[in-house]
Amino acid sequence: FMMVSIMYGILTWIPSYLVTEKGFSFVKMGFVAAMPFVGGFIGSIFGGWISDKIFGRRRKPTMIFTALATIVMMVVMIHVPQSTAMVAGALFMVGLLLNIGWPAFTAYPMGVVDRKNYPIAISLVNSGGNLGGFVSPMAAGYLLDKTGQFSSVFTYFGICAVIGLVLLLIIDEPK
Repeated sequence: FMMVSIMYGILTWIPSYLVTEKGFSFVKMGFVAAMPFVGGFIGSIFGGWISDKIFGRRRKPTMIFTALATIVMMVVMIHVPQSTAMVAGALFMVGLLLNIGWPAFTAYPMGVVDRKNYPIAISLVNSGGNLGGFVSPMAAGYLLDKTGQFSSVFTYFGICAVIGLVLLLIIDEPK
């Protein structure tokens, strides 16, 4: 729920942020708004490799790294300078770091349940994610309406990452 809230929030609110807050043209916005997903492509592949090869198929370390890195990147997004290159680079890093642990959120249930129960376990994970994707754009829009500041939206995403991190720290690593 928490991590998908961030991803869907970025998907839905970054274009508006780039046009209204950063003053980008629509063409420039389109290019820069794609950066989290370019970074995410690389991060997902790299994160899966790290989880399998370095952490011996343990999923929790990359999930924790992703939550921590996302907290940091939301602070960066609040303070990113008015530069196309800096904004694009920051968004690329958001996508890269958010997605290093992304494969682990899907793979985690495989270590917790048997083959017979995996479809139910992954459907619960996906349902929680879909609920986060449903709530996040509305919550971000509400915050933006109330504050008029995109920093409140990035703060919300950061708080989602903090809550996600706390939850990750209390779950058991599958054996």
